[in-house]
Amino acid sequence: MLNVESIHTSYRDGHFALNNISFSLKRGEILAVLGANGAGKSTLIKVMAALLPIEEGEVQLLDKSLGSYSRKELARTMAYVPQFSYSWSDYSVEELVFLGRYAHRERFQSVTPADRIAVEQALEETGIKHLRKRHLMSLSGGERQRVTIAKCLAQKPSLLLMDEPINHLDLMQQVEIASLIHGLAKKGNRSIIIVLHDLSLAYHLADRILLLKNGEQIGLGDSTSVLTEDSIRDAFGIDTIFMDVPGENRVIIESKLTF
Repeated sequence: MLNVESIHTSYRDGHFALNNISFSLKRGEILAVLGANGAGKSTLIKVMAALLPIEEGEVQLLDKSLGSYSRKELARTMAYVPQFSYSWSDYSVEELVFLGRYAHRERFQSVTPADRIAVEQALEETGIKHLRKRHLMSLSGGERQRVTIAKCLAQKPSLLLMDEPINHLDLMQQVEIASLIHGLAKKGNRSIIIVLHDLSLAYHLADRILLLKNGEQIGLGDSTSVLTEDSIRDAFGIDTIFMDVPGENRVIIESKLTF
């Protein structure tokens, strides 16, 4: 699906923003990108979305070099979910989701049956069919994020790039959106790269984790092997406590606070 081989990209001052990053992604897999502020997480998402140049290395998407895609071809293959959802008051939910079909239509072409089917499927998959005529300013943060995801799904992408899509939501909304994201990968057979700050959520949600520090990867693998006391201390400068949940095969990660 996706193969990233030794990519480098720099800031304008010449310092590396990303240095020698390599990983692969299979269909239906969720890769969580973790690290402290300034580690290069959002930069990596922007490189994957072809919004920032790759100075060295290569990205292969569906066995084709990322640089060889046109913007329209890329929009048919991947979609980008930003940290903050759209809030334009003059759009209804349905109108915004229809904007996700731009890559599949010619200029000035009217809405096609394929467009209507794709939008209907996106509304259904994100659970917002009942909101289709509502305007965005009337929605909660979690509802707006579902609309943003639905717009991306209307593009019919194989790869979803998500930059902290739940960071600004309350706890219940975070759980709901995380459950939606899990279903999009496992039921829809889509690959997802998601930037997260919540270590516990990343532990449960992701198939694999890419841990960054100062633009370099310091860990890549499953949650248990990457999220250790030593690696978290190295990446974030904090101590942690791991607590086993009786009867369940999972671990809750808590920060150990000292004042």
